[in-house]
Amino acid sequence: MGVVQLCRDKRIGRDVALKAIRPESKNDKDRCARFLREARVQGQLEHPGIVPVYDVGADDSGAMFFTMKRLHGMTLSQVVKGLRNQDPAASAIYTRRKLLTAFSALCLTVDYAHSRGIVHRDIKPSNVMLGDFGEVYLLDWGIAKIVDGPVTTIDMSGFRTGADDRAGGDARDPGYIAPEQAYGQNERLDARTDVYSLGCILFELLTYTPLHPRRDVLQALQSTTDGADARASVRAPDRQVPPELDEICVKATARKQVDRYPSARALHQAVERFLDGDRDLEMRHTLASEHAARAERAVERALSATGLEAENERRTALREVGHALAFEPTNERALSAMHEVFIAPPREVPTEVQKELVAIETGRLRFHLRGPCGVSSSASLSRCRRSCGWGCGRCGSIFGCSARRCSRCCSRWWRSARSRGGGSARWCTPRSSATRWRC
Repeated sequence: MGVVQLCRDKRIGRDVALKAIRPESKNDKDRCARFLREARVQGQLEHPGIVPVYDVGADDSGAMFFTMKRLHGMTLSQVVKGLRNQDPAASAIYTRRKLLTAFSALCLTVDYAHSRGIVHRDIKPSNVMLGDFGEVYLLDWGIAKIVDGPVTTIDMSGFRTGADDRAGGDARDPGYIAPEQAYGQNERLDARTDVYSLGCILFELLTYTPLHPRRDVLQALQSTTDGADARASVRAPDRQVPPELDEICVKATARKQVDRYPSARALHQAVERFLDGDRDLEMRHTLASEHAARAERAVERALSATGLEAENERRTALREVGHALAFEPTNERALSAMHEVFIAPPREVPTEVQKELVAIETGRLRFHLRGPCGVSSSASLSRCRRSCGWGCGRCGSIFGCSARRCSRCCSRWWRSARSRGGGSARWCTPRSSATRWRC
């Protein structure tokens, strides 16, 4: 119904957006009345999420116009298109957290309009502007419906409203209208009608695809009236949509008005509850990362230190790893630090390990020194200096290192073991009358 162009306000010295009625409609009284009605509705809705109107007038040819604040940013449809095409710049700027925060602000803007007795009826991504500094604007109030009732606070005195509240036909994008709009049930339109449109936008923010097909109008209307599966995780399983957001989408886009959120503020609160939980997860991730970083530094110090200092640093690393995994069990940095502590060998053998090794070696020596004669004391064996063998302290026999047993006093054991089918034990035989023995 109008064309927007950039103009210069010479009196104040600023750029403004000027919306003028189309030339072919400037003589149509009905369209001119609706155009002026849009300016008055938008001008009386004073909210940070609604573009303020500066002036209303007509040019020399009689064509009506109104000026408003110039906006800088991108429409939500442009953002979603960039994300769908995997644009690196869009992906870096518009994270899920940022989009949900903007959507939550949009819900409050719509709720404000409802509190003034206005139903937008044409909420869609192309009518939502994201500013360069965090602003969220809801545009195009041309087909807004003024609800009759005590909550109506918009002054439309002097304007007829009979033709201004028509439904369905003026909603130019059927992919976002509610079922009651698709059926043309103008008398049933209320705040829950806009809630449905908000639910469609939320679904598209999560999946990067519209809830209803947009190429064919009839298919879009059929999908709207029949009902579509609004679970974003089913439409886009690779997007890893949490079940809480699935539930919000399903409730907001329910076919029956009674099954939807009763107001845009209720939808806002549902999204905020999820964001609060998401913020808790983010805090846990931040704390886990801090402990993991401390663990990594402790591991580096442990690998470069020696003695008691290295042991203390390893204890510190394990303690920090435990804290990190308590906050986030899947933290990769903490798991890597733990792996490094357990796998990387220290520069010096720890004291506990040294004690354990000494105990093991002592036990091994005691086993070797334990003679089969029944004497377990190390004093029962004496070393032969010339043959590097061992001598039995009980019988005085000398035998080689590999014999392990005395052939003189243990011959009975050998014979009995052999008669029982024992192993191939060998005893030392004398090489000469000297103290040398061979095995």
